[in-house]
Amino acid sequence: MIELRQSPVVFDEEAHRYWLGEKELKGITSTLVNRVFPFEKDYGNVDEETLRRAADRGHAVHAAIQRFEDEGEFSDITELEEYATIKEREGLQHVASEYIVSDEKAYASAIDLVMVDRMGEIVLADIKTTYSRHYDKTALQLSIYHRFFEMQNPGLKVSRIAMIWLRGEQSEFRELHPWAEEALDDVFRAEANDTPFDITSTYGDLPAVFAQVEDEVARLEEQAAQVKARQEELRKGLYALMEKADVKKFTGSRVTLTRVLPTESTTFDSKALKEEHPEIWAKYVKKTTKAGSLRVTVKK
Repeated sequence: MIELRQSPVVFDEEAHRYWLGEKELKGITSTLVNRVFPFEKDYGNVDEETLRRAADRGHAVHAAIQRFEDEGEFSDITELEEYATIKEREGLQHVASEYIVSDEKAYASAIDLVMVDRMGEIVLADIKTTYSRHYDKTALQLSIYHRFFEMQNPGLKVSRIAMIWLRGEQSEFRELHPWAEEALDDVFRAEANDTPFDITSTYGDLPAVFAQVEDEVARLEEQAAQVKARQEELRKGLYALMEKADVKKFTGSRVTLTRVLPTESTTFDSKALKEEHPEIWAKYVKKTTKAGSLRVTVKK
């Protein structure tokens, strides 16, 4: 098992404040992460009572997982069962909970989970219990933890960062793409100078920008392809059944299925007209502006 260097930073859990001797350090999420992803943007329209209940539930889940890992106590919280299932499925072994990392100058925070995988490589994980999963925000948070962890533990290298999302009986283990070092540098600079941070205007077409959403784009494209394939499979199967039974229309409680009979269609070969009679084609061609779009190709 790996040995971690313990930070000299002391965390006042009741006041939720970090101290290095007599100097108070700032939390990462309330400063650096909030600089890029302002709290008001995600939760500004949510009433305080809803936020309080969500926070209480989140604290309960975090505490249950910590007791499970540190003391072997297994409670009946549904999220704990989901966590144990994820941990076994992903081959993760617990190393530390609420592990404090810091630059020992200005910032400090506690990593929810330090773990190792089946290959013995280090995985930093953050537990989320919110309704929305906010992959991009969590990626930034864990990228900063990644930086501070390796600063604090020379010789140890983080292999992966991941979000463990737990909400009732729903759960997800999602590996996240780390932010580029130069992007992190600019986040720190923006916070130090109290200036806005907009990654799209700052980096333009820098690949680091797209890397933040790469995993989610790929996942959604793959899901869409699977849904489309399943949809076509169902359509062909249902059409064949309706044709065999000579049923032209079925009306259910949620959908209406109508068998459209084969028809002949007539098309116009504009390509041949352009090649054989370019003057006529030019006289009747109509130009329109087509909106730009994004073509996504998922690597297999």
